[in-house]
Amino acid sequence: MEKKRKHHYVFQAYLASWAEKQQVWCYRDGKIFRSNTLNVAQERDFYRVLPINNDELKFFLLMQKNAHPDVYKAMLEHISIYLEPLEWEKQINTLESWFKQKFAKEGQLPTDIAKELGKLKNKIDIDINNLMEDYLSDIEGESIQWLISLKKADTTFYYSSDDEKMKSQGYFDDDRFNFLYFISVQYFRTKALKERWISNFSPTLEDPRWNSLGIPRENIRLENLVPHFTWNFQNACAYNLRKRNSHLSVLINNTDTPFITSDQPVINLKADYGDLNSHTTELIFYYPISPRVAITVNDLNNVNKIVLSQQEVNDYNSYMIKASYQIVFSNSKEAIEKYI
Repeated sequence: MEKKRKHHYVFQAYLASWAEKQQVWCYRDGKIFRSNTLNVAQERDFYRVLPINNDELKFFLLMQKNAHPDVYKAMLEHISIYLEPLEWEKQINTLESWFKQKFAKEGQLPTDIAKELGKLKNKIDIDINNLMEDYLSDIEGESIQWLISLKKADTTFYYSSDDEKMKSQGYFDDDRFNFLYFISVQYFRTKALKERWISNFSPTLEDPRWNSLGIPRENIRLENLVPHFTWNFQNACAYNLRKRNSHLSVLINNTDTPFITSDQPVINLKADYGDLNSHTTELIFYYPISPRVAITVNDLNNVNKIVLSQQEVNDYNSYMIKASYQIVFSNSKEAIEKYI
């Protein structure tokens, strides 16, 4: 099994819609350049499993104390599965220590034992590195069929659900829910959301009321908690969007200007990206899926397909640039130059 080091927080198959021979136009740090999709919107070991100490776990569960019992149970299962490779690592390290004590007089472990321990440690290290990346890759693989349909303005998969059946069984497992979960994951999985969440949440640790929790603030590393809060956010978002039967519109761009995208490819049109400390209680997802097709989710439209004007395309592209974190993508250098 290969250890995956380049973890993409915007998946390559998505960016391929803007690429020619795997090359996409980019804007970053004041420069416009072309790059292989393999080398952009990625970070080394970005999704590597992180440990969580007892105080971090206590704080996270305290934040979820009002959750529905089924949700609370699911969160515990999520944390257990997420941390499982780290538990394996501890067991192997314990086993290695036992062998070292057993063969202390010899000064070193027998070659065959050292070799097998090395294999186990390497496999577990790969699992720690690949667990979340593989999970996200599976979600992306399932999404390809839906993105292909949407590029043809076909929303059949989204609107063919049996809502009465879903309501009667008490949970959602149809294409509409799975697509909304995919969209929610793409929104919350990025480097932008991670860094912005840490930045916005950090002042909480300095709040005088923190002392009443009985948790040493110096024991809390917010980066370790991001995967768990993110899991909670994206599940809650998808569930609530599905519960309210959120509308989906396909936006058709027949103008001379292509849609552009960024390292935050799904954005909330109701958010104020000019003031990242602002709060909003409204949500309309916007997601360009090619230079010619985009979608909105949870919008107020009464039709499923809309042909946009030049001004509307400009507006959506401007939203995308404002919401971007570090890099903007296009299939055209001229399109980037038009806005930057």
